[in-house]
Amino acid sequence: MVATLITAVAAIWITTAWLLSAVDDATVSTDRARVRVEAVRTGLAAGAGSGAAVGLLLAFRRQAHQEHDTAERRITELYSTAADQLGSEKAPVRLTALYTLERLANDNPRQQQTIVNIICAYLRMPYAVPYKYPAAYSNDANPETSRRNILRYRAMRMGHPTPLEVPNNEPHEEYQVRAIAQGILSAHLRPGTGEVFWPDISLDLMGATLTNGLDLTGCSIHSANFRRATFIHGASCDYIKIAGAAYFENAIFAGPANFKKATFGDVAYFRKATFKSRSLFRRTFFTGHINFDALKGGGDLLLENAKVAITDMEQPHVPPAGWRIETIDGGSGRFVRSPTSASAGA
Repeated sequence: MVATLITAVAAIWITTAWLLSAVDDATVSTDRARVRVEAVRTGLAAGAGSGAAVGLLLAFRRQAHQEHDTAERRITELYSTAADQLGSEKAPVRLTALYTLERLANDNPRQQQTIVNIICAYLRMPYAVPYKYPAAYSNDANPETSRRNILRYRAMRMGHPTPLEVPNNEPHEEYQVRAIAQGILSAHLRPGTGEVFWPDISLDLMGATLTNGLDLTGCSIHSANFRRATFIHGASCDYIKIAGAAYFENAIFAGPANFKKATFGDVAYFRKATFKSRSLFRRTFFTGHINFDALKGGGDLLLENAKVAITDMEQPHVPPAGWRIETIDGGSGRFVRSPTSASAGA
């Protein structure tokens, strides 16, 4: 309102002053009077027009702000509804929530990390896989007892209240819902596939139970936290690029873990991880500090042609048992089997 008034006054003053400057050219007094009247009238008209233009501009900006606020409120409503639906006992409702979050992330890049955080939080919730996947269970003869024990164990390990009852979610349906959630992450963290790529995403899946063989092949992410995560069918992480820190400490790989030609841009910690099957790290490159100390499970790790950067670090690299790092040209080192391990394999 103030801007409109100032603009109108300025337009009136400038126009009127300019027209009045021509009064002296009039020869007859009546002509001078008429020119003055016309000058004032024209100045007022110019002021009104300028004020109207500024008013229209302000109204347009106000409408744009209102439309933006409406869109933001709509996004918030969809986001909140989807987050609530993830807590539903019905698998179709949870699936709808996941697809809603996916669409929101595709249309709103600023919300992508937040939505990924929600999906990761869902995957971190305690879950015991169906008993037909025995790798996740003990030798308990009662499947339901095993499921209850696992849920309680995971709750205690994550510092959550110990559940008195097993959630009502049917384990086979929940298995599929989790597979879809993992698939959404995989599809949008892998550039060049036709899906909308979500860049610079950090994954926090600490303590998560990951089903269906987590597939991050060719994905590009900022950082990853898989501490104490359980990979029921292993993990496919060939060609993955992790720009920041990658934590797999105390993780359990119940199936093969493949990191062929992966690139770790910062620290890569696998300390006390469990590998139950042969796992591939061939031609993998580690830029930061690595730690493969105290591995468990008995699965063989293959690191032929894998390389690691050699820098002046306070802590030395810790390769897996049976492997050592041999310095090569270019300030890097390569993994080679230790003599004792090689002779034992022969």
